[in-house]
Amino acid sequence: MIAPRLLLVVHGLLRCLLAFTFYSARAKAQSLPQANPPSYRAPLSQIPDVKQPEMRPDLGPEVGPGFLGEGLLLSPPLSAFAGRTIAAVRVEGLGRTDLSVVERELLFAPGQTVVERDIARSLQRLKNLRIFRDARARVEPAPDGSAVIVVTVEEKWTVIPVARFGGGGGSAFFVIGAYDLNLLGRYLEAGAQYENFNGIHGGVLWFRDPRLLGARQKLSLDAGTQGRTRVVYQGADSETVGAYVHRKRRVAAAVDREIFSWVTLGVGGEVVQDAFGTNTLTLEESRANQRNAFELPTSARTVLVQGRATFGGLNLDDYLVSGFQADVRLDLAKPLLRSQRDYHRVSIQGLAFGLLPFQQNLGARVGAGTTDALELPDRFFLGGLEHVRGYRDGEFVGRKIWYLNAEYRVPSLRTRLVVLQHVVFFDTGDAAQEWSRFRFVHSSTPRSAGAGLRFIVPPVARFNVRLDYAFALTRSKGRGIVFGMQQFF
Repeated sequence: MIAPRLLLVVHGLLRCLLAFTFYSARAKAQSLPQANPPSYRAPLSQIPDVKQPEMRPDLGPEVGPGFLGEGLLLSPPLSAFAGRTIAAVRVEGLGRTDLSVVERELLFAPGQTVVERDIARSLQRLKNLRIFRDARARVEPAPDGSAVIVVTVEEKWTVIPVARFGGGGGSAFFVIGAYDLNLLGRYLEAGAQYENFNGIHGGVLWFRDPRLLGARQKLSLDAGTQGRTRVVYQGADSETVGAYVHRKRRVAAAVDREIFSWVTLGVGGEVVQDAFGTNTLTLEESRANQRNAFELPTSARTVLVQGRATFGGLNLDDYLVSGFQADVRLDLAKPLLRSQRDYHRVSIQGLAFGLLPFQQNLGARVGAGTTDALELPDRFFLGGLEHVRGYRDGEFVGRKIWYLNAEYRVPSLRTRLVVLQHVVFFDTGDAAQEWSRFRFVHSSTPRSAGAGLRFIVPPVARFNVRLDYAFALTRSKGRGIVFGMQQFF
């Protein structure tokens, strides 16, 4: 069997990868530069409206209220400096990252006045870059009565190895690669990965510039070839009626620009060459094709024009997420664009996260989509790794789709280097040819529930190993383990 052997090999590789990442993260944390002592600090008695800190023999002096981040002992509250002129801005804690990356996220500069809201928003912007684990600020009085703002950041390790694998039923896949979120210390992302699905080779290259030309606009470039086996199911028992091997060559480019702090608009283009075959199918899948006279999709070139919009935004605080974000996307494939396929596709998705005490996180995702695509590969697939856990990959397919996911995340182990997060989840959704076919609370509607673990290394950007065990509550009532990197949503 391919899968067990492959899992043993990749298991050993993953253990080596986790050990390397852990010790790299610990070395990174120990080598982080410490915040420099302030060059000047006036006695608290010389600062108006500042309450003298109360000395407590067990804990020492209290931290003044109103400070952003963790603050420093004996630091006066930020309100004491409100309205003062900013004489200078100093950034501490940078190692690999260029100073310009931090400066362009700040909403204040020398010559302006101290505004607490601008400082708070600037710190959140820095955290949202995903290359800083923490960002703090303090304000120091200068001899002439002005203020000096000191921003202290804690960098993450941003060179991320990619290692994903899975298997079952005589099939197996694995992905190996690496990417950097902070290339050359300039907040550029570049990556490459090799993919193998049942012996089908593929690879992807990508590049991202989230601050194109120094502005709040993002350039995305992707190119590669991918392959996978797609099994087609039918009926209430999800009987296998056919299968095909889908090979795809793809080149894409897109630009997104922030219009307001809560609105981002984007346009893009994509050229895809699809080819379909049967060589690498299992014997069972080949017999299903013969038994049902299954016809392969038509190979073709598709040229897509994309428009998208994002409303709201998500705020990051280490591995925790809060806020609301809605994404709307429109894809058009037209013969006028030299495309051999002609269809429209509209999809919308909303994400909402809330914070609870003790670093607990509640999250929800809801989405829907519609298309008039005639070819099967251009429709929506649901199940397995996509939208609803506990079912076979792509078990449900249709021109219409809806889905809902909810997760409750709570950590049981929290250290500076490692976080173990427990997750309880519920998934539901469906895919059909028409909206009238959906029965949202019917016994045939796919629903699943389960629990999982997240192994997170906070000093390493995006390092999150996910392991979920899902129970299908309807239809096939299957169960299974879903493994991957990053959160499910």
